[in-house]
Amino acid sequence: HQILRDRDTDEETELVMGSMEDFSALAQLTGLRELKIFCQPLRSLEGIQNLGSLELLQITACPALEDISAAFALQGLRDLTFGNCPGVSSLRGVQNLPALRSLGIWGSSVRDLSPLCELDVSAAEREGGFTLSVGGTDCEDYAPVGAIGVFSRLDLNGVDFARWPELGSLRVLRALSAHGDGIDQSVFEQIVAAHGELEELEIPYNGGITDLRALLGMENLRRIVISEDMQDAIESLRGQKPDFELEVWE
Repeated sequence: HQILRDRDTDEETELVMGSMEDFSALAQLTGLRELKIFCQPLRSLEGIQNLGSLELLQITACPALEDISAAFALQGLRDLTFGNCPGVSSLRGVQNLPALRSLGIWGSSVRDLSPLCELDVSAAEREGGFTLSVGGTDCEDYAPVGAIGVFSRLDLNGVDFARWPELGSLRVLRALSAHGDGIDQSVFEQIVAAHGELEELEIPYNGGITDLRALLGMENLRRIVISEDMQDAIESLRGQKPDFELEVWE
């Protein structure tokens, strides 16, 4: 179960896993700033617009959820995530969230990313960039991702990196996560050459990457994650003294 507390009124509400079918139980928590929901039988978010103080909304593993349109009325939302919610298929309305800094739609059925082209990310840019996770979502066109332009973190886990050119010109990319996505050496070098500002790079389980020496001249890189099956990549740094932390996963 979860205990939710309203910071303004000290009202508390207990949520039992699998018991939440609507937002009536939360109606009195009007000062709630953060809401994390998991494993609930919600079909829509109707009623959530009454929680007008929400800044963070994370909904995970709610397979019946389909209609998320009510969330796009929460003008103060900074962080919005729908993870492992396969019924979620549309982002239409996300462009109405002027304070949004982070969006996660991993494990959804979203195919159309075009609403991202209308999203005003100027506030996020002033704070270092936007955070976007579209892993495990087979989108029709990734070009709208490029429209955002400045990323503090971009998670593309499960995306076919043969489609990397669709992303267009990402002006700033500070952290990239791409686990087992089939990145080959040429795409890897393309990313590195285009983004000297990279600070973190998570690319485990990408056996097509065989040489990491292109990273040695990156002044901003602090951390890279690879996996122990990437032996050629590991060997390419033997005898080198990189300035970044190298983390090797099993």
